[in-house]
Amino acid sequence: MSKDGQGARGSGESWEQRASFDLRDVPSRASEASCLVVEYLTKGQEDAAEIYVDKVINDLKRTSRKAFYHSLIHSCAKAGAPDSAVWCAVRMLRVGLKPNTVTFKALLDAYEKAGDIRLATSLWNLMVEAGLEPNSITYNTMINTCAKAHDTQLAEWWMKCMLAKGITPCTVTFSTLITAFARVGRIDKVENLFAKMKAAEITPDRVIFNSMINACCKAGHPQKAEYWLLEMMAHNITPDEKCYHSVIQTCATARNADNAEVWLGRMQSLNYKVDKATFSSVIHAFAQCGQVGRTKHLINQMVVAGIEPGALGYTAMLTACSQAGDMERFARCLDHMMKDGVTPNKANYNQIINYFAEVGDVQRAQIWLQEMVSNGHHVDDFTLVSLSKAHMRIGGSMDTVKAARLAHEVIISAYSHIGDHAKVEHWSGHMANADFKVSVQNANTRPPRHQPTLDTITQAFDSMTLRVSHMSV
Repeated sequence: MSKDGQGARGSGESWEQRASFDLRDVPSRASEASCLVVEYLTKGQEDAAEIYVDKVINDLKRTSRKAFYHSLIHSCAKAGAPDSAVWCAVRMLRVGLKPNTVTFKALLDAYEKAGDIRLATSLWNLMVEAGLEPNSITYNTMINTCAKAHDTQLAEWWMKCMLAKGITPCTVTFSTLITAFARVGRIDKVENLFAKMKAAEITPDRVIFNSMINACCKAGHPQKAEYWLLEMMAHNITPDEKCYHSVIQTCATARNADNAEVWLGRMQSLNYKVDKATFSSVIHAFAQCGQVGRTKHLINQMVVAGIEPGALGYTAMLTACSQAGDMERFARCLDHMMKDGVTPNKANYNQIINYFAEVGDVQRAQIWLQEMVSNGHHVDDFTLVSLSKAHMRIGGSMDTVKAARLAHEVIISAYSHIGDHAKVEHWSGHMANADFKVSVQNANTRPPRHQPTLDTITQAFDSMTLRVSHMSV
């Protein structure tokens, strides 16, 4: 304490000046010393680092020097400075302190954090050469180092070495390996490890079950993901929001919309927060299956939950109507979308163009194509196929090659209108070189399942046509 009762910490003194005041408690203060050591070494000032460490040790007269060095090495490792940790260990040797298992564990921690397998292995070999016996902690450190470096094969090898030495793997061992294999979706490996863990009478915890679910989700196996979620519940562990999100997303991606909705309902019954992404995945799954009613119901649920669907809701409804072949409802949905002032995205434009292709309205398909490119959305193969379909529907016996040529000409004209010469050149080359094997079903042989009447179409789209009619095609 200074005379005025103020501690040295607020006096603006240097690190060196504060050392004798602040580093009396080694476990809690070594991290402070490591900051300056790392700073000195980063600048190449090894002499300054040595002087500083010697001063700190001299000020800690009642503290074991080895304990201080171990704390210093650990702090450097925690700070993500493995080179500084090694420097501290070398310095420890130079002052005559013999390293032990704790020393090497602290050094291994440094390279574990960095995921540096090569240097961690070198340290392991030095430890063995020094006559120190590895234990379960050091083996787990090597396993985790390999896991962080995404080398699952080597991580598994270290576990085999551990077993060969008669050391029993613990929860940490299995958790590390299961998590590592889960990241790459290796269901076979995680299930095998889970079986070994059960055989060793180790009770799986939340982390283990989360990894099991994650592995199944990564591999795209919704049934297995659901199984492990149920197993988690059977072990009296309540799944968190992340678990439900993962399973729902996996079911939805596999278009298992019914199961995705069941788990969504389970989340809601537990008062878990369902985010926009989770709602979207389930809505998209029903939309892709052409289930218009269920899609609309979930969009309404989303609104009730306080989440504004925006363009997502219209995109889903347009997809559902399109997949169901309900073109009349598609028209009404699109009309509402335009009246609400929602700007279509690329998927919407393709859906709209495809809609007009289905009803054989080439003119409106061309108008929407022009708006699509004018708003910066690029034409793709889906657009090309839709335009080709439109020409085939009005052309009667028109073959695929001619329809595709006409579709190319429409696309070239649209890009020419906005002055995108690069795209004009691209599609001109595409038309010159393509063999026109476009997978278009003949419009005369496959009419829409719900063909709208001419009056319905006219009433639904008059307002839209006026909005974009100034664009030439």
